[in-house]
Amino acid sequence: MKQLQQWVMQVRYPYAAGIIAVMWIGTAIFAYLKPDVPLELLVGSLAVSTIIIAITGLSEAR
Repeated sequence: MKQLQQWVMQVRYPYAAGIIAVMWIGTAIFAYLKPDVPLELLVGSLAVSTIIIAITGLSEAR
């Protein structure tokens, strides 16, 4: 069981980091394509979602 938990944690870190990277890249593309959208709204919502994913995806299992 311990080996399975270690394997899941090993896969979980790059997965969470990949999701965060794709979100930032997608937001940058969206901001480029739709310049009328307020940048503060995009960056603010992206920052909040990044923090939530980082807390849940990069934290140790208890």
